[in-house]
Amino acid sequence: MFEGAPVGIAFIDRSLRYVRVNEALAQMNGQPAAAHLGQRMEDVVPDLAPKVTLLIDGIFATGAPLLNYELSGRTEATPGLQFWLVNYYPIRDAEGEIIYIAATSTDITERKRLEQELRHHALRLEEWVAERTEAVETRARELARSNADLEQFAYVASHDLQEPLRMVTNFTQLLARRYVGKLGQDADEFIGYAVDGVDRMHRLITDLLTYSRVGQRTADIVATDLEVVLEAVLGHLASAVAESGAQITHDALPTVLADSTQMLQLLQNLIGNAIKFHGASP
Repeated sequence: MFEGAPVGIAFIDRSLRYVRVNEALAQMNGQPAAAHLGQRMEDVVPDLAPKVTLLIDGIFATGAPLLNYELSGRTEATPGLQFWLVNYYPIRDAEGEIIYIAATSTDITERKRLEQELRHHALRLEEWVAERTEAVETRARELARSNADLEQFAYVASHDLQEPLRMVTNFTQLLARRYVGKLGQDADEFIGYAVDGVDRMHRLITDLLTYSRVGQRTADIVATDLEVVLEAVLGHLASAVAESGAQITHDALPTVLADSTQMLQLLQNLIGNAIKFHGASP
């Protein structure tokens, strides 16, 4: 067991001379096992001797073993700093006197290298996460500021459009009251288009004013008939449909729980884009 153990084992006397050494320890120290016998530790591993001397002197003085102690240094066997996990046990004679120390050494250099590499990667990962978090937080702040600016713009624009629209509405209604039935069928039809268009614009501006406060309110989620919404959308887009000659068809649409204003904007954007970006027969 002594000779075949995968860990280095040595018996060291009170004068720190090697009494017995197995092959594993001989390979760690870079000298044949026989060359160790009778030699002091400082002659075989001079870099380690001062540290080990203090440890072994302490064991001879107290009689207490030293377990799982990490030791580092250099030997002739391998260049660079090496690491070992060592255990020192006092061996006593029949009278109880310590006659030598049984030392075991396990090379943990590769394990320490991997630990260092893992710490390095962990640090890099923490730095990367911190950078990404900061970038996300910065982007979130920019978006929040942009959304606030957009809400303010939408509010101001919709509010300022109310007055000129009110004037157009008044004169359009006045035109309808005074001249419907007096200027011919075509004129009546045109006046009807104007009145309907002004009415739709008024609803859109009102919706825009409401939507500008979307960040400050809970959306009105109600039963919304999409057939009615689509009908309103097609009314808004009547001029574009007529000019492009578009054919708009649809299956039966359901009633859904939704914000009716947002559903109208959704369908209007979809259909409006389809009309705008079309081929020969949209």
